[in-house]
This record gives sequence, C-alpha cells and structure tokens, in this order.
Amino acid sequence: MDSQELKSEALEALLTIIDSIPNPKKSLILDKNLNATLSSVASFSTLKEHGLDRIFWLQTPNLASSMPLNDSAVVYLASSYDYNCVKIISSHVQHVIETASASGSTGSSGSPDVHIIMAPEATLAMEQALEDASILGDCSVHSWPVYLLPSDGDLLTLNLPGGGFKDLYVNEASSPIYYGAQAIDALQQKYGLISRITAKGDGAQKLVDILLRKRDGRRTDLSSKLSKLSVEPSPEVQFEYRYSNIFVGTTIDQLIVIDRQADLLTPLLSQLTYQGLVDEFYPISDSGQVELPASIVNPPANSNQGNSSTSNASTSLSTETKKTTLGHAHGNDLFSTIRDLNFSMVGQTLNKVARQLQADYEQRHEAKTVSEIRQFVSRLGGLQTVHQALRFHTSLAEQLMTKVQDDEFNKSLEIQQNLLADTMDLKTIHLMIENMIGQGASLATVLRLLAIECLCNGGIKPKELTYLKQEIIQSYGYKHILTLQTMERLGLIFPRSPSVPNNFPSLRRSLNLISDQQQELSTEPTDTTFAYSGYAPLSVRLVQCVVDKQAAIRPRRFQTQSSSSGSAASGQASSALNTSVGWKGAEDIVRLVPGATVDQVQRSDTQVREGKLRKILTRNSPNREKTNTLVFFLGGITYAELAALRHVASKPSLSTNLIIASTGFINGQKVVSSNLL
Repeated sequence: MDSQELKSEALEALLTIIDSIPNPKKSLILDKNLNATLSSVASFSTLKEHGLDRIFWLQTPNLASSMPLNDSAVVYLASSYDYNCVKIISSHVQHVIETASASGSTGSSGSPDVHIIMAPEATLAMEQALEDASILGDCSVHSWPVYLLPSDGDLLTLNLPGGGFKDLYVNEASSPIYYGAQAIDALQQKYGLISRITAKGDGAQKLVDILLRKRDGRRTDLSSKLSKLSVEPSPEVQFEYRYSNIFVGTTIDQLIVIDRQADLLTPLLSQLTYQGLVDEFYPISDSGQVELPASIVNPPANSNQGNSSTSNASTSLSTETKKTTLGHAHGNDLFSTIRDLNFSMVGQTLNKVARQLQADYEQRHEAKTVSEIRQFVSRLGGLQTVHQALRFHTSLAEQLMTKVQDDEFNKSLEIQQNLLADTMDLKTIHLMIENMIGQGASLATVLRLLAIECLCNGGIKPKELTYLKQEIIQSYGYKHILTLQTMERLGLIFPRSPSVPNNFPSLRRSLNLISDQQQELSTEPTDTTFAYSGYAPLSVRLVQCVVDKQAAIRPRRFQTQSSSSGSAASGQASSALNTSVGWKGAEDIVRLVPGATVDQVQRSDTQVREGKLRKILTRNSPNREKTNTLVFFLGGITYAELAALRHVASKPSLSTNLIIASTGFINGQKVVSSNLL
C-alpha cells in the first residue's frame, strides 16, 4: 500500500474544495484537532498558492472580535468528530454575518462568503446545529472525505479524540464504529475487496456488519441501474454486476479487527517502551504533539557566567513547558531506532550513537587534501542534525529516568506485574494500595490498579471492594461515587461473582502471556513481552492467532512433551497451525476472550481453494511474495502495543506484511480519565 498516494488523494480532494470557492482571497480558520491531519498532507506554501493567505485557530478565545474580515472568504476546516467545534463555528459565523452586514462587506448574494469544510464528512447533527442557529442558508457546507491517513510507514490512524474510547464505551456512541467502517470501505473501493475478515469483540462485529451491508448495497444499486436501462447493457456492465460481489484486491489480503473491549487490560498497564513511557508521563496529544520541559526542547546555551540572574533564568526555564513533535523535529532516524525499545535498552543505544558520532567528528583530523576536507564539510550538516537529536533524546531519557525512579511509579509497577503473574497474595496487594491512597497517590493510578486486579482475577471480593471504595471516596471526594459506578458499568471495577467467569488464568497459560525467562538487555527481543517487561499484550496475541499461530499457541497435547519425538511432532503441529487460516486452530482460546468472534470470507469457494493451494506450493519458496494484512484497533491502541506489533511484523518467517491502523492512541490515563467526573 502506497501511503504517499493516500496523502496525495487527500490533498487533491481538499484543494478541489478550496479552488471551488470563487473568492481569490481566503482566510482559513482551522480546528486544532485537524492540525496533524492537515500538516501531513499539505504545507502552508501549498495552501497559500490556492488563496489561503491567513490561518487562525478555531479555538482561539475571542476570535470573532479579533479576526479582521476584509473582503476575503471565511473558510472553516473542522473535525466532525467533535460536536463542540460546531457550536464554536455557529457562534463565530453569527458574528461574521452581523459584522459584515454592519460594514456592508457582503458578497453578491447579500451575505458574507462563508464556507465550512467538515472532515471526514458533514453530519446531520452538524447541519441541524447550523439550522438551529439560523445560519445554514448563509454558508456553504462541504465534506472532506479524509479517513485513514499514514502517520508512519506502517501506521494508519483516524485521529479520533482519545482514540474514540470515551465515545464508544462511556458515551455508548457508535460513531467510531461507523467512521472505522467508512475508512476500511474506502480502502476496499480503492484496492478491491479484502479476501478474509476476522474480528473479535461486539463492536468489531458491528463494524464488519456495516462493511458487508455496504458491499451488498453497491451490488443492489448496480442491479437497480441495470433494471432501468432501456437497452441491452454493455458486456462490461453485465460483468461488473455479476462479479462485483466476489472481486478481491491484491493489495490487502485479510483484515483483522480487534475491539478494545476484548482486551481492556493491556491499555491499563504501564507502557515500558521509550515512546510508551513518554506517553505515560507527558501524554502525546491526538495531533502527535507532546508538552515537554522547555530545557529539553530548547536547551539553554552554555554560559561561563554563573551570576544569580543566570541561575534564576535557568530555574524559570526548567518550570516552563513547550510543545514539540517527537521524531519530526528531533532526528526522525534516531527516534525510529529507539522508540520501540524497552526503556532499559535506550541508554545503551544512545551511547552507541554517541560513540559513533564522536568517531565521525574525529575524521576531520584525517582530512588532509582539499577534496577530503570538502567531503567532510558536506557531511557536517548531517552530523550536526544527529548531534542535536542525540542531545534531545538523551535529555528526555534522563528526565524519564527520574520519573521511573519515583516511589509511586515503582510500587504501581510492582503491583501490576504481581497481579499479571499471580505471584503475590491479594491481601498484601490491597494493603499496598491502601498505603498508596493514604500517601496521596493520584486517583488515576489507584483506579488503574483496581481495574487491573478485577480483569486479572474476575473481580474483587465484595467486602474488600466496598472497603476500598470507601477509602477512595473519603480521600478523593464524594463525586467519585459516580466515577466508580461508571467504571463498574464498563466492566473495569466490579465485585467478584460466581456468575462472572474469570478466563484470564486460562488465557495466560494458553497464549503464553507471561514470560518466565529474563532476557539479556544487550540482545534483540525474541517475543512481544519486551513491551511490558514480561507480559505479552493479549490484543497482540490475538493478532498472532491469525497471522503467526506458532508464536502464540501450541497444541495442548504437545505442551508437556519433552522427548525428541514429541518435539518433532510438536514442530509438525505448529507448522500445520501456521498454514491454517482465520481463527482456525485457536477457536477454543479465542472463545475465552469477551465479545463476538467473526470469520468472514469475501471470496468464492473456487478462489478459497486456489488460495490454499497457492500457500502450500509457495510455503517454502524463498522468493514468494508476502501478502498484506490490515490490523485495525477499534477504540484505540497503545504505543507499546504498536511496538509489539512491529516486532511481530519484523519476523522474517512471517508470511504477511502487517499494516497497522487504529481509531487513535490510548493509554491507561485516558481510559481512567474518560470515567472521571
């Protein structure tokens, strides 16, 4: 899949809308939620070439009174995911109309030239809000159909606020499911039907149902067009009608949809990769920006004058923060190298880069001739870029080190890992949580720990849970009675009951979720457990159950065999597992995971048989071409899960390329804060 092509098409669609506005002068009022999307497809110079010479933020306070109108058209670019944007636009347009009427600067129609571009589409709720404000007839509404856009080579995202978690599970809105289906359907219309769809979770099943209805709806529309033709349709039209429902593309071979509710445990855990830890302590926004201490983003220049004013300035600088984008402004190559590493390995990697950089700088002493000097100078710019990136990431890693050494974080991590592995008595764990409450630990940390215990142990004994709730309410306020009720409704914090099965111990054993072996820090990771220091994300194991069964599960009858014959038989069974498709071979395990299970084939029986035969014949071929698998996370994905999936995709033995997509990014803080009142 060509990610650049997706960006080019999105840019072309936007410029077509902008060029359709007759006024050559245009002022753009941009929703901050779309900043990352717009920046990824268009530069300011490109927008300026098409008449957008001024840009304002939609969320700017008192924008209506401070923005000069002149004679330019007013163009709003806003996200249809956020209903609050519509309210701001309605209020602002009313002010624009009143100001234009008072000054006489109206267009030929008697009203100011106002255009509203909604991404990805204009919704009925938005149009109703404009109509209620009596301004729908005074502005032109457009849709910019931009859904999944690449934010990295192997990552596509919808950039829903909060990953769509709150809308989907707390507010019980179906819009993330709808937009996810729209995005995948747009890919199918571009690249052809996806051969096989596997999904896990109730929300994932709803998404697949929408995809199938859209597929059948296009066939129905085509049938209706054929029936209205007064003449015999051309052979091309007849062919499209007969075979449109079985056409499959060659770009995307299969789709895996993972509903976040099928694995609520993983996002609650502390991420231990470099990028994941940054997100834990300095949350990365939906636009990809992170707010860091200003001393890290723009380090102060070295000064030998140690006077008091300089000392005060540095103290003030350390308390200031500044927004930046990881990777893009600070050495994308270096960031790509360390972002998915377990944090314990980041220092070693940065040290290697520093030594290599020093060796490269030392080569200036070896340059004797003019050509050698010229060659070194030509490399100097690149060396300085690496130097700046190294300084930035070293400072950030040092800052993260102080955070991970914090007593609250270490206690939280200890409790998490003991709950996952079931290696500590629950009374001891409850005593540790009580002490954290008494010491004033953040409410989000306490709620995360209680939710992790419930998901690992099938709830908390009612008497103990009642006591812990009382401690929380007395320490953090009575308003959190509703917070606890919301978390219980979501299945995060709940009392243990015989009617509620606890399947996590079985999943932990069957999917090898916990690693008993401590890997050397200097070696490359061999399993996805590196992302959480010993725990393999359940969501990633579910993906492996489809694309890499041998790494995720082993046939039970071979798990306890240690003889050589048993090992050979186990290897044969594992090979057979990897050649199976969909959930086949993992049905009993997947059944233990909450939510519906989907395995839908969008091909004819003949194509299925041909595909199986092709896989068998090319299984051991060194030159076989890998297929592409789209993995879509509904409800958000963590950076640690993304690192684990990249590790799975990097295995040479994997028979498919993984294209990772999601409604957005999420972490434990976002999960808990979506429930806080």
